[in-house]
Amino acid sequence: MLKIQKIDFIKALYDESLSHKIFSIANIEFTNAPPIAGALLYWKRNAHPKSLVNKQGEFKFYFDEATPEFYASVKFPAHTQLSDEQRRELAFLLLEERGTIGSYSLIGHPKEVAMQIGVRRFNIEQGFRALTFPENFNPHIEPSHVSVIFDELHLEDLHQKNPHLSKDFLRDYIPWRAKAIQQHPEEFEAYLDVIDFRYILQMNEQLSEFFLIKHIERLRGHQHLINPAVHRTLSRYFLQHFNIDHPDSFKEVAELRTAQEEEQPDATMPPYEQLISESPMHQASETYEAPPVFEHFEFDRGRFKWPGSEHLVTGIPSLSAKRYTKLGYKKLSHKEMDAYMKHFTEEQLRLVSASLELYWLSRYKKLVHWDIVCAYNVYLRADFLEAHKKFVQFDALRQNIYARLETAYLLKYFEQLQTPHQPVPLLIRCADDELMLRASNTLVVTEDVLDDIARYTSYIRMKMVLYVLNYDHYAKPLYMFYPIY
Repeated sequence: MLKIQKIDFIKALYDESLSHKIFSIANIEFTNAPPIAGALLYWKRNAHPKSLVNKQGEFKFYFDEATPEFYASVKFPAHTQLSDEQRRELAFLLLEERGTIGSYSLIGHPKEVAMQIGVRRFNIEQGFRALTFPENFNPHIEPSHVSVIFDELHLEDLHQKNPHLSKDFLRDYIPWRAKAIQQHPEEFEAYLDVIDFRYILQMNEQLSEFFLIKHIERLRGHQHLINPAVHRTLSRYFLQHFNIDHPDSFKEVAELRTAQEEEQPDATMPPYEQLISESPMHQASETYEAPPVFEHFEFDRGRFKWPGSEHLVTGIPSLSAKRYTKLGYKKLSHKEMDAYMKHFTEEQLRLVSASLELYWLSRYKKLVHWDIVCAYNVYLRADFLEAHKKFVQFDALRQNIYARLETAYLLKYFEQLQTPHQPVPLLIRCADDELMLRASNTLVVTEDVLDDIARYTSYIRMKMVLYVLNYDHYAKPLYMFYPIY
């Protein structure tokens, strides 16, 4: 085994921009091997969630296994003499020793974010001023999905289906509309009166549930056009309210079934089922309380952290994270949010109850519908429920398959949560060994409930649930769908 003598963590750039992805640099000294200078600890948006490694062959470690929108990894200097297994283990060791990797806020200026996600920014207002709209312009243009006119044949077809619009106008308007819709909704929201909302639903992948609720009258009747990327981020209550199918088409399920076979030749990793039982990452997962066990490295740092590893503070995001979204747009102020909540209809208030963050739920605790909050809200945590226990409705909370509640809370209110001879989705979703000791004789598990939980639970968590329940005969595919919050 390689014996680590010392690790120095150099505090790198803060994450005020998404272009600053490196949050630390590590220098490692060994007693029985050459030193490694300049190992880069970085985070990145997870563009290919099915893959266990990135394009450089570096293993992904998630900030939050339930919502793997971002991952952390380590880039070692060129010509580092380590095997793949050693690289993987040392990367995990460095990230663990560096601190809580999820403590950094992952936000930035919209320009850098646009570059990061591959979207070219476009001056919507300048293009809008160059257009001459016909009198009583109606933005509903057929077909609704046309994005760009490539030649005169496309233009002729479009003109025939929309004879009230001139070819000159269509030639200018359609490209402007296509480019505008590539931007974040905050950029084009002021132009909704001149853009077909059906087109927005089909083409823009950055729509939030709150945006759709704000424009519910424009959405009504066209909800079936919501694109798959947005579809997967919507809450169960929103989907049920508008009678929208679950985001798990046969085609996508088939792709998931074959994903491992397709990617395995390129991956220098064992199958995931093997990883989950053998890797040091698993030793630190929520199913284990024991410290990580390393197979290729050993060290003795005594009672002290390595220099530089104390820079991150668990659970305290930066000021920027409180003021800006992950895409770099400023969050709503109290005044702005108060105005929305004041003018929302009862229908809109019920819808936002399922998706508001805990801060807003607390601020508007007398406006939101607590039956919806308890049954569907994705952000619920035990400390929040304890602080608002007079509002908690346990009959609704039983149905929540998003909430990640500590076992201590579930055991404390076990009598209120359990129902004889009926499955309780919340208890099934949060099942662990300690809970099973209390609930093994009363917990009812059905295939239908497991199917429902699987649609909104990450692959990793679902595997753990099935293991704890000893439900080895569940043969249906596990989904990669999860709310991205």
